[in-house]
Amino acid sequence: MIGRSGAKVEVLETVVYKFGGKNPKEQGRYCEILQPPAAPQILKIYDNGYYMERLIDIHDRSPKELVGAILKLLATYVWPRPSVVSAEEMRDWRKSVETFSDQAVPGLNGSLVYDLYEEDCFRLTHGDPTFANLMQRKDGNYALIDPVPPRPTAPPVIEMDIARLVQSLYGWEHALESSAWPDVKDGPDLAQQMIDFFPGKSTPRIWFWSAYNCGRIIYNNADAASVLWAQEALPKFLEKLDEVCL
Repeated sequence: MIGRSGAKVEVLETVVYKFGGKNPKEQGRYCEILQPPAAPQILKIYDNGYYMERLIDIHDRSPKELVGAILKLLATYVWPRPSVVSAEEMRDWRKSVETFSDQAVPGLNGSLVYDLYEEDCFRLTHGDPTFANLMQRKDGNYALIDPVPPRPTAPPVIEMDIARLVQSLYGWEHALESSAWPDVKDGPDLAQQMIDFFPGKSTPRIWFWSAYNCGRIIYNNADAASVLWAQEALPKFLEKLDEVCL
């Protein structure tokens, strides 16, 4: 099986071997940092891949249940922990985000990141907690797979994780695999309800990263369905951002 990142996934009886694609060794090590129960148990890491515990796909859950499970994992086991990157490593992250925004996200004012983040507020984050990355153990507990380690263009801020949930609520999985993922008809309303739980500057931050992530999808040009979804979602997120920044 080939994943969306280009990695190959070999499913065995009790374990899964993921290899190839982009930085599998780095991803495996980041899973170890996140650690169970938030992330899968990593059994062995190689230069080109890693073995992890076998988990179960859960396409039959409601969007509300998926959001609740993901937020519970993040709020309980991930976000309370400090970031694993140093201030020195992320020293110019605002400039990196501004530059990428201006180059790859049409309509997004990258300089807004300076106003939204006057101070660093780094935490441990998953980086890509979409519906597609939530799986279940045999005992019924959930785990988040395929984390994205932080870097200057994808900083470890909580709102970045929440923006990935917005992505799912706006139908990203359905756009890629309509046969496997039902259409999230009330997704935008659920997204707004979720965002309303987060105070202060969180709202404009979340809409900023939601738009920004569309640019990342278009820029990386992973597949036609992803790019089309991002092109259609971007103006919606920019409109939401404008509404809360006026």
